[in-house]
Amino acid sequence: MTNQVGLLVDGDGVTLMANGIVLAQLNHITIPLGELLLVTETFDADNAEFAFDNLHVWALPQTQPKKTPTRPKIGE
Repeated sequence: MTNQVGLLVDGDGVTLMANGIVLAQLNHITIPLGELLLVTETFDADNAEFAFDNLHVWALPQTQPKKTPTRPKIGE
Protein backbone atom coordinates (compact mmCIF):
# COMPACT_ATOMS: atom_id res chain seq x y z
CA MET A 1 0.00 0.00 0.00
CA THR A 2 1.34 3.44 -0.92
CA ASN A 3 0.28 6.65 0.81
CA GLN A 4 1.28 10.26 0.34
CA VAL A 5 1.94 12.03 3.64
CA GLY A 6 2.33 15.79 3.99
CA LEU A 7 3.36 18.00 6.87
CA LEU A 8 2.91 21.76 6.48
CA VAL A 9 4.71 23.88 9.07
CA ASP A 10 3.86 27.59 8.87
CA GLY A 11 5.00 29.70 11.82
CA ASP A 12 3.77 27.93 14.94
CA GLY A 13 1.05 26.02 13.06
CA VAL A 14 1.39 22.43 11.86
CA THR A 15 -1.00 20.61 9.49
CA LEU A 16 -0.74 16.83 8.97
CA MET A 17 -2.19 15.41 5.74
CA ALA A 18 -2.47 11.97 4.18
CA ASN A 19 -3.47 11.44 0.56
CA GLY A 20 -4.68 15.06 0.32
CA ILE A 21 -6.90 14.86 3.42
CA VAL A 22 -6.16 17.01 6.49
CA LEU A 23 -5.84 14.69 9.49
CA ALA A 24 -4.85 17.14 12.19
CA GLN A 25 -4.03 20.80 12.73
CA LEU A 26 -1.98 21.97 15.70
CA ASN A 27 -1.13 25.48 16.84
CA HIS A 28 1.54 26.93 19.10
CA ILE A 29 4.06 24.21 18.19
CA THR A 30 7.79 24.88 18.39
CA ILE A 31 9.95 22.98 15.90
CA PRO A 32 13.64 23.91 15.76
CA LEU A 33 14.73 25.35 12.41
CA GLY A 34 16.23 22.64 10.20
CA GLU A 35 14.88 19.69 12.21
CA LEU A 36 13.16 16.77 10.44
CA LEU A 37 11.99 13.51 12.01
CA LEU A 38 10.14 10.60 10.41
CA VAL A 39 8.37 8.21 12.78
CA THR A 40 6.10 5.24 12.08
CA GLU A 41 3.97 3.11 14.34
CA THR A 42 1.53 0.25 14.02
CA PHE A 43 -1.17 -0.56 16.54
CA ASP A 44 -2.36 -3.91 15.20
CA ALA A 45 0.70 -5.76 13.88
CA ASP A 46 3.71 -7.12 15.75
CA ASN A 47 5.97 -6.74 12.73
CA ALA A 48 5.63 -4.05 10.10
CA GLU A 49 7.91 -2.67 7.42
CA PHE A 50 7.96 1.00 6.43
CA ALA A 51 9.85 2.74 3.65
CA PHE A 52 10.14 6.41 2.73
CA ASP A 53 11.07 7.65 -0.71
CA ASN A 54 10.65 10.77 -2.82
CA LEU A 55 11.03 13.06 0.20
CA HIS A 56 10.63 16.72 -0.72
CA VAL A 57 11.34 19.64 1.61
CA TRP A 58 10.89 23.26 0.60
CA ALA A 59 10.48 26.65 2.24
CA LEU A 60 7.20 28.51 2.07
CA PRO A 61 7.34 31.86 0.30
CA GLN A 62 7.71 34.81 2.62
CA THR A 63 4.48 36.72 3.11
CA GLN A 64 3.78 40.07 4.64
CA PRO A 65 1.84 40.05 7.93
CA LYS A 66 -1.83 40.91 7.52
CA LYS A 67 -2.67 44.43 8.61
CA THR A 68 -5.65 44.84 10.88
CA PRO A 69 -8.02 47.38 9.36
CA THR A 70 -8.78 50.37 11.57
CA ARG A 71 -11.88 52.50 11.52
CA PRO A 72 -11.38 56.16 10.73
CA LYS A 73 -12.19 58.54 13.56
CA ILE A 74 -15.37 60.53 13.20
CA GLY A 75 -14.66 63.87 11.55
CA GLU A 76 -11.63 62.69 9.55
